[in-house]
Amino acid sequence: MKTTASFFPFNNKHAVSIALTFLFMGAMYGSWIARLPDIQARLNLSESEVGVALMGFAVGSLLVTPLTVFVLRALGTGKATFWSTLFLCLAFIFPALATGKWILAALLSIAGMSMSLLNISMNSAAGALEKRDEINILSSCHGMFSVGLFIGATSSGWVSKLGFSFFWHIVIAGLVVSFTALIIRPIVVTMPDADNGNTGFVFPSKAVLGLGLISACFTMGEGAIADWSSIYLREVVGSGPFISSLGLAIFAIGMAAGRFGGDKIRSLFSSKNILSVGGLMTTVGLLIVALFPVEYVVISAFLFAGLGLSSIVPVLYSESTKVPGVQANIGLASVATFSTLGFMLGPPIIGFVSESFGLVMAFGFLAFLAFLGSALVFFRKM
Repeated sequence: MKTTASFFPFNNKHAVSIALTFLFMGAMYGSWIARLPDIQARLNLSESEVGVALMGFAVGSLLVTPLTVFVLRALGTGKATFWSTLFLCLAFIFPALATGKWILAALLSIAGMSMSLLNISMNSAAGALEKRDEINILSSCHGMFSVGLFIGATSSGWVSKLGFSFFWHIVIAGLVVSFTALIIRPIVVTMPDADNGNTGFVFPSKAVLGLGLISACFTMGEGAIADWSSIYLREVVGSGPFISSLGLAIFAIGMAAGRFGGDKIRSLFSSKNILSVGGLMTTVGLLIVALFPVEYVVISAFLFAGLGLSSIVPVLYSESTKVPGVQANIGLASVATFSTLGFMLGPPIIGFVSESFGLVMAFGFLAFLAFLGSALVFFRKM
């Protein structure tokens, strides 16, 4: 695709609106996940029980993904993005009402559905906008998700310190996001539609499956860091509530910094080089977390891992639209599915590994997954 600029086009109202939508999802997710230690303590859950509950995210995501292509066709990319945003705000309130691990898992499955639907809708909108307006925005949009993650995690730390309950915290966050989404609705609903010439769900080709597998290796780490960094800092390192939430916030800063520069990086280096270097940086960062459980060392390592992970998903999404013989929207939806599924599956898997071998070994396992993703990139033609 020909692009006219390497930096974000702030004069494009559609680009700004879809970037804000990415921020909305990050803020809601960050607000919820930074309070996970509080939910764990309130429900008296072990690490494996937290893993079981978090499996609800993955199940909900998996159930709704095959239906996304029909939703996009029925509503159009813009309307699907708007209504998914409101669904997300409502769905994230439910886990705050959970009274046990199974109820929490069931309610999290609804949140997983909302995240998967919004993730595919807004990425489809951003991809269609890139094509129509000949701009590069996908990496910056993912950077806005990381900014939202930082805002949600940081606000959670302060709100928790002030003694506010998670329920009222997430309700207020949802109302703020919903109100802002309503303000930009006239722009969002007029987003260009993705190419939906396909008549239904199509099983992805071998080439697309390869990209999806690479994506899952890295997003499992991204999801696990998001969900378990606070617990790791609290239980392994011995940090207090505020510093525990700071780990996720610093990780989000690394992700945002790398992603805002990602569109420029994509114009200077090959996809293979970006993925290889990013994968190795992620591996090193996660190894440091596992081997040196010291407060500021771990937080710095989360920052380094965030920088490494930052450009990986946007680059893979971009590559998914260029696979020969595969319709662009099918390639993107397929890789986005693997990406979301990896993001959702990472946290429960780490919960199970942690229950048997400890959180330190669990983060070592994440380092292995990042190395495996890097190896798959090395042996793939790009």
